[in-house]
This record gives sequence, C-alpha cells and structure tokens, in this order.
Amino acid sequence: MENEILALIVTAVTSGSLSWLVTIKFTRKQAEADAMKSVQDVYQELIEDLRTSNSSLKEKIAEMEESIKLLQGDVQRNNRRLIELQPRLCFRDGCARRILDPNDKTRNHAKH
Repeated sequence: MENEILALIVTAVTSGSLSWLVTIKFTRKQAEADAMKSVQDVYQELIEDLRTSNSSLKEKIAEMEESIKLLQGDVQRNNRRLIELQPRLCFRDGCARRILDPNDKTRNHAKH
C-alpha cells in the first residue's frame, strides 16, 4: 500500500517519466514476493500430502501387523494339529494301520 502511494506522489511530481524508473523497482519486488508466496504454497501442499500419505501408511502397517499376528496364530494351531496327526498318518493305500490310535503304544508304525 505504501509503495502505491509513493508511486502516485512521484508520478504527480515528475509527470510520469521518472515514476516508471521508481515503480519498476517496487513492481519487481512485488513479483518476487508473489513468486515466493507461490513456492511456499506449493511446499505447504507437499507437506500436507506427505502427512496424509504417512498417516495412511501407518494405518496400513497397523492392519498388516494385526493380520500377521492372526496368521501366526493360525500357523501355530496348524503345527500343533499336524504334530497330533503325524503318528496316525500312513501314505500306503492298503495299510491296515493307516489311521492309528494315538493312545495305542503297542503298534509301531514307523517300521513300515
């Protein structure tokens, strides 16, 4: 605002020709200030985008960690079941001991 008032006073005193030289300096500074404001606005948008992206990634990581915990529990349960079933398994089709009683210690299926 002060620059505009000063430019009007100089224009009135010098009848316009000298005022162009004075006002160009102010115009250039104003253009630089506008350019800096534009750059600052772009940086602010970039920062906001990064924050949003970071927040989204944190949520996805938390979901994945929860999913991993559930899957680890499933794997542990399946391992326990496999250990329980392993003595009862025989892969020979005609085997009479294909399914063994886990409490029956008299049969030794490993000798097959």
